[in-house]
Amino acid sequence: AGGGVSAVDPDFVADLLRQLVTHGRAEAGVGAIAASDGPAAGRADGPASGVDGPASGQDGPASGMEKETEDDKRIPALKTLWDLSVNGSLCALLLGLDCVSILEAMLASKEPPLGNRTTELVLGLAGNLASEPATAQAVCHRPALLRSVAEVVMTRSDPSAISEAMRFLAAAVALPGKPGNTSGVGVEEVSTPTPDLDGHQRRGKLGASSGVGGEETCAQ
Repeated sequence: AGGGVSAVDPDFVADLLRQLVTHGRAEAGVGAIAASDGPAAGRADGPASGVDGPASGQDGPASGMEKETEDDKRIPALKTLWDLSVNGSLCALLLGLDCVSILEAMLASKEPPLGNRTTELVLGLAGNLASEPATAQAVCHRPALLRSVAEVVMTRSDPSAISEAMRFLAAAVALPGKPGNTSGVGVEEVSTPTPDLDGHQRRGKLGASSGVGGEETCAQ
């Protein structure tokens, strides 16, 4: 692949990152309202929540619908960012725009928690940054991020999200030294199966491997 940052407007990339932050704050606010208002909060999602009929099921389908609504607001920006991150120069730009802090905060979010698809995309983007030599050290030497990624492996059941989490950890383990030990927390403390270290190369949003020494591929 190749190409420089000049091929993509940095302001465009910054706007994509702002969308993640803006939607995140908005959804956190909706989550707080839902918690304080009780069952009636289902109306925050509009008619689809079906508060007047059987479909409202606060502990059933409606909860899944709320997650999908939250996910949908971030997915388009995350898909674009993941595709851009197959380029090493764009990885450097993302690092300079503090993308990693945003991803770290998203993974740590509990109100509301990320849906599986959003988690997969966040981890895919983080995995690409961790696999780029110019940004790997800065990304993998973040204990809080490593803990959040390990938590996905240990607590989630979604195969796609787990696959991206393992790809990130594989890239971290492949680095010289002990990633994350700047605060006394290293990858060696994460109890997870040993991943295939050959699978940590950068990938596009649907998991197409960029390959080593070959042309990077992004699925549409």
